[in-house]
Amino acid sequence: MTATRPRSRLPATGPQAHALAAVFDVGQALATTRDHELLLTNVIDAVRRTVGATAGGFMLYDPVSDELVLQKPAFGVHAREIVGAYRVAVAAGGNAARVFLSREPYLTNDARRDPRMLQRFIELFDARCVITVPLVLGDRAVGVFHAINKPGGLFTADDLALLTLIAPLLASSLQSAQMFKALETERRQLARAMAVHAELMRAAADGQGIAVLAATLQRLLGRTVWVLDAAHRPLAAAGAAMPGARALGALGGELAEVTGTAQLVMPLPRRRSQRLTAVAIRLKDETAGHILVGEAGESLDTVEVAAVEQAALVFALEILKERSAFEADRRVSGEALRELLTEGTTPAVARRLLRSMGASADGPWRVARLGTAAAGGFAPGGEAGIHRALLEGLRARQINAPLWPWRDGFIALLVSADAERLRAPGTLTRLQRGLAQSGLRDGEALFALGVGREEANPETLVWSLRTAEQALLAAARLGAAERVIFVEDLGVYRLLLGGNRQEDYQDFMTQTLGRLLAPAQARLLATLEALLASDFNQRAAARALGLHENTVKYRLGRIIDLLGVDPARGERRLEIELALKIRHLRAP
Repeated sequence: MTATRPRSRLPATGPQAHALAAVFDVGQALATTRDHELLLTNVIDAVRRTVGATAGGFMLYDPVSDELVLQKPAFGVHAREIVGAYRVAVAAGGNAARVFLSREPYLTNDARRDPRMLQRFIELFDARCVITVPLVLGDRAVGVFHAINKPGGLFTADDLALLTLIAPLLASSLQSAQMFKALETERRQLARAMAVHAELMRAAADGQGIAVLAATLQRLLGRTVWVLDAAHRPLAAAGAAMPGARALGALGGELAEVTGTAQLVMPLPRRRSQRLTAVAIRLKDETAGHILVGEAGESLDTVEVAAVEQAALVFALEILKERSAFEADRRVSGEALRELLTEGTTPAVARRLLRSMGASADGPWRVARLGTAAAGGFAPGGEAGIHRALLEGLRARQINAPLWPWRDGFIALLVSADAERLRAPGTLTRLQRGLAQSGLRDGEALFALGVGREEANPETLVWSLRTAEQALLAAARLGAAERVIFVEDLGVYRLLLGGNRQEDYQDFMTQTLGRLLAPAQARLLATLEALLASDFNQRAAARALGLHENTVKYRLGRIIDLLGVDPARGERRLEIELALKIRHLRAP
């Protein structure tokens, strides 16, 4: 006969049966879910049934803050703002801290009068009877468990013994819940990081630029996002206005050292500051810029940091794409411009070039030249950002003309209506502000803008360019970079900068004397010459002309009306004298 091992049986009644039932209930709660919050709920319900308590709650030890932190759910409360706010410093004492440190369980049936109990705990959860047991894994204490209130009676020593018996299983439950929570957090973080990356790649693929990428990142993170170029100047802002130049300047020294990810503090006015996470935008061995993310109240978590680091790769691609497009446009437009702005270009070729470059084929036109007011031109490598800032500034003034790189600056071909918009007050200030944030050399304060003469025929645009260069040169050299300089405003300086060209002499004479050059105004022109010869002595001029003095006085009034200025005053007198001398030299 073969011997058989007798089957073990659970006791039907008694303390041992009660204990085994409790272990079974807690074990079943552990096996039925991997949702950390539901797991704790099921374990608490099993313990509550075991000892007849109305509610229970776990407190987890946080070694960073040296606190016992209540875990959601607890004592029938699921609100995170209530449960999460209950934290007990281990060093501050109290029942939970004593049980945690001593690893000895504790029972009280008169919590309101017990000096070990914290009144905040009693009032928050209406605790009258309390059992607290330590939760220990191996030789490491991980927290405590509270069971509170027993309807119709008091907790007994058997209840305390039973809860102490299953405490190791409760500790395992708490650890399992934390593991499930960590796994769920990692899963969500990974999904979020992938979603951020996918959104940014879609925005980049749409080709809408850095501003849209910044807005997308801000929406996904729910935090302020600022993007700076390699010179720490703004490229885009989302969620809040870009800090002022002073704040960015104060940050520049630290930012220059950031080639990866770093936490910075940016000083703000009124003794305030802004905590930031800075991530470098890298292109090979070059730092092409930085992404700054505001830490509003709390630092970025690991997934948010990873998302910003992924975003930096997308921003790097966008900057590289912008640079490549700019350089390609520089080559293509440069060849077309050189052909267009060359003497001898035929009308048909000129119009074809205008159309191919996206400029208006219907004139008249003016060439505008933009450059720095200091020697050396714009900062190397920053032309793409400057180009973008200038285009945005011009469009804000309803000027939609193309803008191309040219020599040490840029060139725009404006129809006359657009050129006149440049005369509006504040135009240069607005453009200047955009450039100051985009690409001027450090310490450089001004740039210059010169507008050439109006040309009705596209094949003669070379003359508008030459006069625009004169205006630009005058603006840079004469301290006039605070306003747009039109060539007709140069006066005598146009002759001095013109390189002894006959066309400049003719234009200067025509612009200076204007309607006085009409054949019908010959007598007024002769009177003007007589007045200049007599140092504007009207009596002497009248004798030289054989006229009555009142006639000369009347003619002087007509001259002032036609010129728009008094010819006897300031630089206008010199200009008029030079214009009259040029007229005599050019007379047949």
